[in-house]
Amino acid sequence: MNKKTINRLTISRRDLEQCQKFLDEIKKTFYGSITYEALLISAIIAYARPFSNNEHNKKPSADSSIDNSVLEKLTSKEIELHNKLIILRNKAIAHSESTYDSKTEQVYHPAAVSGAGFIVSRPFPLWNYFTPSNAEIIDFLNLVQKILKYAEDLTCNQLRVQ
Repeated sequence: MNKKTINRLTISRRDLEQCQKFLDEIKKTFYGSITYEALLISAIIAYARPFSNNEHNKKPSADSSIDNSVLEKLTSKEIELHNKLIILRNKAIAHSESTYDSKTEQVYHPAAVSGAGFIVSRPFPLWNYFTPSNAEIIDFLNLVQKILKYAEDLTCNQLRVQ
């Protein structure tokens, strides 16, 4: 039994459960509202936490991130969604990068100064990734549930190892 791994899995499961709650609430909220956007941002942040290197001190009590084996049983469509969520968290939500992503052909937080000296800027278009039909939210929720199940299985396996 690896206590650091169990600690990270426990923290990660809590984050994924919180993500589930945000996504469940989103389905009850008006698309385009500030509440919808806040819940979506919160869900993406909570989802990405297990996959970020979180422990930076010299003697952490938990692994720095969840073992990527939780991603091994995902379909290619689910992997694509996972990668998109991590990129959104890193480039547009947790950080405000003004960069162009050639894979998605997306500009994150575009800003410039026009020839006439005017500042030209527009907010990051989160709505390009999530539509009023909630289809992407349902896919997101299914992904979270699947990864949460794998994390629970890994936790049980770690507890069995003596």
